[in-house]
Amino acid sequence: MYLPGSHHDTMSPDSAFQRPDELLGRDHPLTTTSREFDTLVHQIGAVALMLAGGIVSLALGVGGAVALVIGAAIVLVCLLAVFWPAWDRRRRAARDLVLEGRETLPIAVVQRERERLLEERTRGYVARSLERVLQHVTRRPTPVPASVRPLFDVGTVATVVEDLQVIIALLRTETTQARGVALAEQLLTEGFSPLYGENALALRDELRRVRYLLTT
Repeated sequence: MYLPGSHHDTMSPDSAFQRPDELLGRDHPLTTTSREFDTLVHQIGAVALMLAGGIVSLALGVGGAVALVIGAAIVLVCLLAVFWPAWDRRRRAARDLVLEGRETLPIAVVQRERERLLEERTRGYVARSLERVLQHVTRRPTPVPASVRPLFDVGTVATVVEDLQVIIALLRTETTQARGVALAEQLLTEGFSPLYGENALALRDELRRVRYLLTT
């Protein structure tokens, strides 16, 4: 099921999912990250089958099976080590499309990302994270070791307390606006975010953009 929420892309609820390259082209970030991820999944599957076959051969006493099992296990571990980064790159590319206002594109990974953003668990996590940011500003100052000091500038955040409080309340309210949730999440998770700078005006503008996207 697809809910309205984009002014750029429209689709029928009954439309089938399409491949990223069919809608975005071969060089789009989502296309390239999806291609890399799919290749990695196929490789993991092939090596896992090889490992399983090696284990069976080893149980049957086939000569050379030990080397096959060891080699396949090593390769599988290496592939699994890059699985999460590849998955995350693809998810971020999908989130970028949501941020562009294209969350209704009939691409499976985009729709999964949209659903994740709209889940109460995701919205709650972002709201709680912003509340922790506020705590550094609103609570009575106490000496804090350098190792646990916030990454953001407390003075800058102090200028946008009201905006943060409104956004936290909106995030705790059910919404169909995944774009606003995506922008709030990006504000917390990306190092280039104005939340981690000292430009109070830029931070206020970004927060008001989040607020607007959560309410329209």
